[in-house]
Amino acid sequence: SNFKKHFKENRQTGHPKLPDPRYMFIHEPISYWVGNGTIPEDFQWITIVRNPYSRLVSWYYFLKRQTIDPVTGGHAFGKRKSLEFQNNYYTFENFIRSNALSVSTGGIMWENFERAGGLWRRGWTQSRFIEGDHKVRIFHIENLSELEDFAGFKFKHTRHNTSFSGPWEDHYTKETRDIVYERYREDFENFGYDR
Repeated sequence: SNFKKHFKENRQTGHPKLPDPRYMFIHEPISYWVGNGTIPEDFQWITIVRNPYSRLVSWYYFLKRQTIDPVTGGHAFGKRKSLEFQNNYYTFENFIRSNALSVSTGGIMWENFERAGGLWRRGWTQSRFIEGDHKVRIFHIENLSELEDFAGFKFKHTRHNTSFSGPWEDHYTKETRDIVYERYREDFENFGYDR
């Protein structure tokens, strides 16, 4: 399986070992690794950022097909939880109003991350995820050719975890765009995305 492949690769590398396999596909903030002393502060970090409008459309469609495995607490996929999500947030507009704006942005990120069992918090901006005095080279997902040049090879798009939702612009009203802009203003300003 894909999980077994990634887990095996993780065990054979020199980078930090994840404390629990459920963290395999979760993104720890930089402060988590530096705060634990696992990676030195002068480490060269890279990150990929995404237009907040596009990010929330993708997230909405991801959640529509996601469920949480009741035994392991890990991610699984199934109709029952997907239907529960759709019943609670049946439209993208309702998702924006009810869900994306309802979580506090405060707190120490990596401690919250650990306490929550490795779950991304919807209130976190991308800027907050990489904050601190770390050397971070930022790449935009909308222009992966820059990252390909940095890495020295072309990427193959596996379509893993892809949501076929159409252009993000088709999902927004002026009001929902304004809500998202105000909520994620920091990302728009820090990464040069247009309102």
